[in-house]
Amino acid sequence: MSLIALDFGPGLHGHFLEYVLNRYIFKVDVNVSSIFQSSGACHTINTDNTYQQNKLVDRGHFSSLNTPYPGSAEKIIFIQHDPDLDFILLTNVYYRCHPDAIQVVDFNAKHIEELHKSMMFHGSDAELKNNWYTKLNERHFDYAEKQPNTSLPVHRFDYASFFNLEFFLLEIKKTANFLNHTFAYDTSLSSLWIEFLQKNQGYNTWQKAATVFRHIVSGQQYPIDNDWKIHAYINHKISKIFSLYDHPKLFSLENYPSNTKEVHNIIIDHIENFDKQW
Repeated sequence: MSLIALDFGPGLHGHFLEYVLNRYIFKVDVNVSSIFQSSGACHTINTDNTYQQNKLVDRGHFSSLNTPYPGSAEKIIFIQHDPDLDFILLTNVYYRCHPDAIQVVDFNAKHIEELHKSMMFHGSDAELKNNWYTKLNERHFDYAEKQPNTSLPVHRFDYASFFNLEFFLLEIKKTANFLNHTFAYDTSLSSLWIEFLQKNQGYNTWQKAATVFRHIVSGQQYPIDNDWKIHAYINHKISKIFSLYDHPKLFSLENYPSNTKEVHNIIIDHIENFDKQW
């Protein structure tokens, strides 16, 4: 039987897209009460044997892990990462990706977080913040961007579309056209997407961080959550836009500023006094 190979890097929502394509293009459904684990990952579909036996789209980290496509694959769908959304990807990997969480109905999300903290070899929030700051600044995302190497037809699915319902539905329609099938939409897909977004730690943390940054650059008073991930995002944006890399209150001290006005003043001071150092 011919298959469609869904190629994606870890954290790029390949399980979710696999189910959506099978359900709303090939009309293959699941027998589980929810496709989502408590972490928000869509790994529960792997426990449904009937779904696995009947699906026509089969996902895998083919390009990122240098794994060959199944011999029966006739077309490739590749989730194309958007570099502007590195923070969303990094956050979702942190909360969801664990080798033992793939083939179970649910998994203790705390264990996923503990695994990634141990892999970062850091303990304090300041060190964790600087670890992510480096990943974002130096773009440690080669695994997510490795391109397919194949003579088979490839359709690139825009990763950014996952976070906008209109764009997501359009991408599903484009994919259905690529597969020469009808997009069998019904309102359950919109409901499923809403649940997907509500459970998406990467998107929701990114929204919080972007709101904080908007208040920083506008000079408005706004609280900054005590969250080293948001602090890493802010520092990354400050460095990228204002070439500010080393202020101790932002990069060295354990206690990060708790309001946007203080960070705004640090940026303005840096801009006004940077040239005086030379």
